[in-house]
Amino acid sequence: MGSEQAKLDQSSAQAQVFELKAQMLSAGRSRKVVARSESLSLAVKVYAEGGENTLHAHPGEDHIFVVTAGEATFSDRDGKTTVLRRGQGMLVPGTYYYRFRATGDEPLVLLRIGGGQRDAAEGRVWLEGVSEQQPDMPGVPVEGKFWAL
Repeated sequence: MGSEQAKLDQSSAQAQVFELKAQMLSAGRSRKVVARSESLSLAVKVYAEGGENTLHAHPGEDHIFVVTAGEATFSDRDGKTTVLRRGQGMLVPGTYYYRFRATGDEPLVLLRIGGGQRDAAEGRVWLEGVSEQQPDMPGVPVEGKFWAL
């Protein structure tokens, strides 16, 4: 048996089953990680308002955003903007500085797929001279209203 096969046979990794469902919000934002391994994560993010408003990057972690409801406007460090609507997405390399905000008439729901060595919250860096503080915008649930795929 080769060494790669021996590593696989000794692995304690388990498959994960998850549901793509999130509570809708009337205000604020939420992030729900629905699956995670050592090198990959999937989160459902809901924004009734705001977004990630400070330019930042995630060295060590590439990620993909997919808009499943609403509209997001992404901006890069040079001020270039990209508007994404339902069914559209963006791959963001770990060293790419970006920010985004919900800009549609309805709450923004994003799938965020991260791949690499760090989790988004742990590996964030900001441009020099830019505050790392994001406004605290806790989600206010809309009773009985959910997004699901």
